[in-house]
Amino acid sequence: MLHPSEGSALLITPVAAPLVVAAAYALMPRRCAAAWPGLVPPGTILLCGSLLAADVVGAGPVSACAGLLRADALTAWMLLVIGAVALIACGSAPAYLAGERAAGRASERTLRHYHVLVQAFLAAMCLAVVTANLGVLWVAVEATTIVTAFLVGHRRTRTSVEAAWKYVVICSAGIALAFLGTVLIYYAARQAGIAEARALDWPMLVARAGGLDPAVTRLGITWSCSASAPRPVWSRCTPGCPTPTARRPRPSPR
Repeated sequence: MLHPSEGSALLITPVAAPLVVAAAYALMPRRCAAAWPGLVPPGTILLCGSLLAADVVGAGPVSACAGLLRADALTAWMLLVIGAVALIACGSAPAYLAGERAAGRASERTLRHYHVLVQAFLAAMCLAVVTANLGVLWVAVEATTIVTAFLVGHRRTRTSVEAAWKYVVICSAGIALAFLGTVLIYYAARQAGIAEARALDWPMLVARAGGLDPAVTRLGITWSCSASAPRPVWSRCTPGCPTPTARRPRPSPR
């Protein structure tokens, strides 16, 4: 069983590590923006997820920051998934960025911005996973949307900017519905007598589920979960986004 301070560190580090590396990239001189620091946060996330998984299986959920952060078995699993996917993406980024630079589609400044945005995206995803507050969850999920929009348009060409705007427009419906759903859940919690500070606390809502208005709560949860609905639509409507896994354009015939 982990000491409370160790559990707090394992919950805070997956969010803090990408932010520290993002700040380092932002302050780094243009010609010194190496790609290898970007591999540190994914490895850190994997390590924290592994340690949390080993602990929560035997000792139960871990909390930190007065209950604002919380990890159970699902949290540990999601951290492992995020860390594994991020490690693959960040590992393939140097080759992708080298191709972008060789083709004249990227400069030292845009490469540095790319690294900052990727690390900010990782921090927002980890915050969404480890938080126990639905309000913070909404903020974190929508932060990933904002950062992703800048990532889609990081080339700053007409096509990439158009793709970023399409992404924002498609996801705006989910953002608005998720916000309304969060407000409805807060209203149901307050009507059930839950204090303001704990009205969006997920463990508290589960413990007091019997006192929540079924209709309002069901509608709020449905709208909150709809925030992720536009993303699969985006992936189908706009193929070929400028990401490390995107296909390279075919050369035009002479």
